[in-house]
Amino acid sequence: LDGDSSSLPDTIGEKVKTLIEKGREKNPEKKVRVATIGIKRSKELEAYAVQNAIRISTSLKARLQGLLQAQSLVRYLPASHGKINKNRLHALAVNDNKLFLRHTIKQATNTAVHILLDTSGSMRGKMEIANQACFALASALKNTKGINVGVTAFPALHPMENAIHPDGTRHAHVYPLLKHGEKIKNHFHLEAEGGTPLTETLWWVIPQLLAQKEIRKIVLLITDGEPDQKESARHAIEYANKIGVEIYGVGIPPCSIEDILPHKSIALEDINQLPQVMFGLLQAALTVQR
Repeated sequence: LDGDSSSLPDTIGEKVKTLIEKGREKNPEKKVRVATIGIKRSKELEAYAVQNAIRISTSLKARLQGLLQAQSLVRYLPASHGKINKNRLHALAVNDNKLFLRHTIKQATNTAVHILLDTSGSMRGKMEIANQACFALASALKNTKGINVGVTAFPALHPMENAIHPDGTRHAHVYPLLKHGEKIKNHFHLEAEGGTPLTETLWWVIPQLLAQKEIRKIVLLITDGEPDQKESARHAIEYANKIGVEIYGVGIPPCSIEDILPHKSIALEDINQLPQVMFGLLQAALTVQR
């Protein structure tokens, strides 16, 4: 009670500021920049793409619900107090006092998931599968109990396209497709254009996830795995992991996502593989005890 403000825990803003400063100290030659919200052309997916995505989403949702139910099962264990278990009365003969039942509840999944969709120029020819995968994933997660989902595409454009940094480089921008808590809409048809400012996008999404009430924080990155600055992207991922924000990747081949997310990514060559490969990735992510 006698302490001052210095005795209080850091706020979310202060934590992010500390991380950014650490990143700047580690890479003094490179300034750490955070993306801001911009604009991007988006439209509805075509009917056949929506039907395919919904079919895939339904399959993935069924698997995820089974996963979550398995995590929250009520189990009854022998105990020395509680409700009498008639089937264990014989234990009195051997002085075993565990004649009762008590129930335990496994911790249910309580997770905020943010999908980052890479729409850079290197994704040309891959956007059809990426758009459908993003919509199917968002739909499945949105309708699964215990998961709070958001979706953001990158890069985006600045309303004033000629806005640049003093050093002559352009600002990095992102385009939120689905904010946490919002109702999902079909506007997931995006075109590939621009660079891949993954580092700036990660620094933008980290505080977005930290602001969510869920205990677990997960980023799902859909990309071909070629960020503009690979080393700084690795550093951003490293710092995210340190503060409890887990990052997993969905690679659209040909890709090199393993370079920045070793052992935490899968390759998606066919949209019909999504339920199987994503279930494997999410099962590992959602069932890990932290």
